[in-house]
Amino acid sequence: MSVYCQNCDHLRAENELLEAQFATAKAENERLKEFARPVIRQECWSIFEQDGLEIQKLAEKLGLIVPCTATEEDVDETIFRFSEAMKESD
Repeated sequence: MSVYCQNCDHLRAENELLEAQFATAKAENERLKEFARPVIRQECWSIFEQDGLEIQKLAEKLGLIVPCTATEEDVDETIFRFSEAMKESD
């Protein structure tokens, strides 16, 4: 005997969306932890100061910051901004 659920297709689609959102959030969480560990080890638990460039390189590698071009007339350099994952929510 087969039972048809009118909302089953809708529920399956909603479940797939939630699973995708969870996977994204989990990946973002792992990148943040991977970034935080060395910073905490060096800044909080070490007598040596962390190299700011190394922190920036790690953040870029993990996709926490992204390069962009400065928009001022006199400046021709690459600057960084937070990635979408790191932007503050409203």
